[in-house]
Amino acid sequence: MFGIMTSRLKLRTFGAGWLLASMLALGLGQASGPGIALATDGGAGRTVGAHAGWMSCSEDQGTRTCAYTSMGLGEAYPRQTSSGQHLEERVVCLSIDYYSWPVFPEQNDDNSTQGGGGAPIISESGCAQVPSGSARIDGLSSADLSPMSLTLDKQVCGEAGCESLGSRQVTIAATWQGTDGALAGFPYHEKYQDGDCTVSLGQTFQERAATVQAILDAAPITGDEGSAILAQQTYKEQVSCR
Repeated sequence: MFGIMTSRLKLRTFGAGWLLASMLALGLGQASGPGIALATDGGAGRTVGAHAGWMSCSEDQGTRTCAYTSMGLGEAYPRQTSSGQHLEERVVCLSIDYYSWPVFPEQNDDNSTQGGGGAPIISESGCAQVPSGSARIDGLSSADLSPMSLTLDKQVCGEAGCESLGSRQVTIAATWQGTDGALAGFPYHEKYQDGDCTVSLGQTFQERAATVQAILDAAPITGDEGSAILAQQTYKEQVSCR
């Protein structure tokens, strides 16, 4: 059985930002690199995705440690108007960050406290293109990721910097289902002059709360708190020159 996590904890900051970050992680949406180039001389594109996050914490000998697991599945549909080419690409990302801080912050002479609030001490992360037929994203309704292998790079960070701890192979899978809640939308429009040309840009980001069932190496991903969303971003650019 998968671990079921509902969207109790709002993580909208991981919505549009996650979609763009995960696409760029493999070069998607760039003119260079192994991915696809979004239209730059007038064109349109659409990116849909699903994201989930879980947080779990424990205390030991005066130190509180929390693990935050983040999983995202993205799908890009860019179109280049010069050739009419329509392509799609899918990517999945997984990260696990561990934070720690004193449970009882040190007290100063003026009765104020210091300490608390930590930084990641150990981090594991990885992204990969999804094999054909292994993922499905049905807009803001649902999404599925069949079991697939992913490499996670591990590092530990301290005051002297970060040190690599190697990597490991994991198997992940997930299913998202949109809830009946209202959609949240974030439109953006811009028009500016570029020499003799007028450029009009329009973007719309939408998200819907979801439930998610996910596994990591055959074990359910669970947490004390968590959230899940389905998201969609559309992009349109028009260029007119004198």
